[in-house]
Amino acid sequence: MKAPRIPENEAARLRALESYRVMDTPPESSFDDLTTLVARILDVPIALVSLVDADRQWFKSRYGLDAPETPRDISFCGHVVAEQELLVVPDAFADNRFHDNPLVTGDPRVRFYAGVPLRTPDGHVLGTLCAIDHEARQVSADQLDTLSILGRQVADQLELRRQLLLTRDYEQRLRTLFETAVDAIITIDEAGVIEDVNAVVQRLLGYDPSELVGQQVGILMPPRHRDRLEQYLRHYPHDPDAKMIAATQEAVAVRKDGTEFPVEMSVSEMRLG
Repeated sequence: MKAPRIPENEAARLRALESYRVMDTPPESSFDDLTTLVARILDVPIALVSLVDADRQWFKSRYGLDAPETPRDISFCGHVVAEQELLVVPDAFADNRFHDNPLVTGDPRVRFYAGVPLRTPDGHVLGTLCAIDHEARQVSADQLDTLSILGRQVADQLELRRQLLLTRDYEQRLRTLFETAVDAIITIDEAGVIEDVNAVVQRLLGYDPSELVGQQVGILMPPRHRDRLEQYLRHYPHDPDAKMIAATQEAVAVRKDGTEFPVEMSVSEMRLG
């Protein structure tokens, strides 16, 4: 048996894999659907999304296999990671690299293997999408092309998943800053409709957040100032000069009980997505 070699970029590759925060996570239909397609299109009993870390290959999705992982040093997928290219083994018993491999001589009785690399946008191979059969066989060029296409879909799903996690992290950091700020913060849309307020607003103005969300922000200003504010909001998206209001200015606010008081106000723009 020939163990897969360790690629030269292994340290960077492992850091990339860690950044996806996917190892040992529950099954997800977006990956399970793709392994099901592989099994049906290539007519094989086993199809896997295999991710290779320092000492094991772990299966994010497994069709037709109970084992959640196997050691890296006996893995077929480790060879794909090392060579960073498609690997096809028509008959493992006839291949010197695998003929005495425990995965061949014992369960899951791998005889045929085809695996394509799962490549990140910056070129790191995290693992494979692979098809396995208990019998020696050949596959057509069209089937291998389909496997490669589906492998790119798996890689895209991994990247989408990573980006969603980063977005959630960013939103959580914003929420923490929002809730722990010492100043009152009010977020509005382009029409001036209040979308959210932090806890300071409630203490300062006397409104419960549910009373403000969905209301025009002008409700927090005396009636005599509301027309000016509405005019400003209408011009803001198209008037660069209007955005100069981001500097702190003196203004007048009004509490829920109708009392007015002076405030320092600044407006800044944030676009998400």
